[in-house]
Amino acid sequence: MSVMPSRSSTLAVAVFVAAVALAPMRAHAQWWRSAPKDFEDCADLAER
Repeated sequence: MSVMPSRSSTLAVAVFVAAVALAPMRAHAQWWRSAPKDFEDCADLAER
């Protein structure tokens, strides 16, 4: 029975670390989502 608490605490730590690691990636993905739109605007201006 002593194995179960260590497994659950390990799982909790793993979930926390994964959430912290993925948070900056989500912020970067939100920034990147608007970048192609800006790139297309720049490409249109360059063609003119």
